Amino acid sequence: MFKLPGKGKDRKQTSHETAQGLGITSLIAKGVTVKGAMDLQAGIKIHGRVLGDVTIADGSGVVLLHAESEVFGSILAERVFVAGTVQGDIRAREVHLYGTANVTGEVSYGTIVIHDGAILNGYAHHKNADRSLLREKVQTKVVIDAK
Repeated sequence: MFKLPGKGKDRKQTSHETAQGLGITSLIAKGVTVKGAMDLQAGIKIHGRVLGDVTIADGSGVVLLHAESEVFGSILAERVFVAGTVQGDIRAREVHLYGTANVTGEVSYGTIVIHDGAILNGYAHHKNADRSLLREKVQTKVVIDAK
């Protein structure tokens, strides 16, 4: 569950309401691992694991990472909501790191909200919130330790 801006401080959105309101058309379920870069046309909700970059076309969509999610690669989107783990860079106009978020990498943002308990290991850089922030595609080399 996420509490999203503009939806009332005391009201949590259900997963269905969240997806509808943010234009999310794709889902990676818990227990699913996707290997390789993902180039999407609309938003995505991730409960599983992604081993590669997640890019929304023109940086215009939303990426929602739930607490159990893991992304080993960069994320490029208009808005990014992180409650899970990211090992890679994030580039977005709006970034929210919730209390269970664990991000290792560089975060380039127009607006950022870091909730109590969130972990950011890396750098956070404010960028002008114009389209130039989203034009540069971020690429990272992913190294994954076997668990």
